[in-house]
Amino acid sequence: MTGWQTLFYKEVLRFWKVSFQTVGAPVLTAVLYLLIFGHVLQDHVKVYDRIGYTTFLVPGLVMMSMLQNAFANSSSSLIMSKVMGNLVFLLLTPLSYMNWFVAYVGASVIRGLVVGLGVFAVSALFTSISFVAPLWILVFAVMGAALMGTLGLIAGLWAEKFDQLAAFQNFVVMPMTFLSGVFYSIHSLPAFWQGVSHLNPFFYMIDGFRYGFFGQSDTSPWLSLGIVGIVGKRQRLSGMNRAWNKGSEAHFGALQIDDDTHGGSVSDASNGMFEGAGIHVGAIEANGVNSDSNQFIERIERSGAESNDELGQRHGVGR
Repeated sequence: MTGWQTLFYKEVLRFWKVSFQTVGAPVLTAVLYLLIFGHVLQDHVKVYDRIGYTTFLVPGLVMMSMLQNAFANSSSSLIMSKVMGNLVFLLLTPLSYMNWFVAYVGASVIRGLVVGLGVFAVSALFTSISFVAPLWILVFAVMGAALMGTLGLIAGLWAEKFDQLAAFQNFVVMPMTFLSGVFYSIHSLPAFWQGVSHLNPFFYMIDGFRYGFFGQSDTSPWLSLGIVGIVGKRQRLSGMNRAWNKGSEAHFGALQIDDDTHGGSVSDASNGMFEGAGIHVGAIEANGVNSDSNQFIERIERSGAESNDELGQRHGVGR
């Protein structure tokens, strides 16, 4: 396998090793939503005058689960690597920013699709679901998961600690998801909230995805496709730019040593390298010795000389 394929395989394996948590738990949560809301509103709400509420709910829950898990996959992987300190080893590899982007976002898409299939399979046990336009379903599923995987990549590179990532998810991703028409048709909302929903890109992902099941939606699927494509392109450019900047900081932060004087220190280089990865470390000290490169080299030479003296005395040989 090449570099990006290895990283992609590592990211897929990372969530699959704990699939009970990363796949099983989201499926269970979505099914609970389906059972509770469906039981309460099935006999009271008809959508598009012909679709039962439980049936209407299934595509929204499938898409919501895909979006949230695609975001969580890339963002959690990056923030854990930064906090644990092993991200720097990836940054020092010869992988390009495009390799990073493809590996992380590709793994996020895989996780999103796996969770979505799980939610759909279990939901099919409780209601009958038909496919009117399967191609639209596939297009919006892949584009939505890729967009949220890219957003997770951006959030993971931006956040320095878990609190910042949790705030991003709780105050950005979650409100936009619940205001996107997962549990209702936006035509049932007041005019003001309809306008707000039309500014929400999550709405177009879910609405276009739902069109593939029912052949009917709140907006044209072509409009949804155009908006999701535009937003996705901007996210992709932003994500690759952040990956490029982070990689450049890590690769070149360790090389900021004056070529004329060679006055830089090992601690300067290492700090530049680790801070490029979002990891803050103090100056490197070994046995109480300052990590300035000249002093460090002198100490190594002195230790080598002392070892040679001891070896010579042991064998009766003077310096």
